[in-house]
Amino acid sequence: MDTMPSDQDYIVGWICVLQTERDAAEKILDGPYMNRFGDGHDSNLYTLERMGYHNIVITYLPIGWQGGNTVIMVATRMMNKFPNIKIGLMVGIGGGVPRAQVDVRLGHVVISQPQSGYGGVGAV
Repeated sequence: MDTMPSDQDYIVGWICVLQTERDAAEKILDGPYMNRFGDGHDSNLYTLERMGYHNIVITYLPIGWQGGNTVIMVATRMMNKFPNIKIGLMVGIGGGVPRAQVDVRLGHVVISQPQSGYGGVGAV
């Protein structure tokens, strides 16, 4: 690609729980355009990548910050910075997912399955 894509050209947003997960994600993509911080109150560090013709922005949670509120904050900042994201990925260990009703084991890919107006989790 000859020119640097604008923030509006990114359609995939990928949030990793840990920096090591982001580092692993970068290895499967076609290469970074650049790393940069957000603007103003947005302290996310974004890695601007691509896979084929798809522009992908990756970030990870601040070191030492965990939980749903942190994910919501990071995702909101990402969506404000890159308003055309159509696909969102959350990558992490999923420590809170295993339970008696769902047989989720190490190595499974877990995806969202919204149902009856609520988000849900299922294993593939």
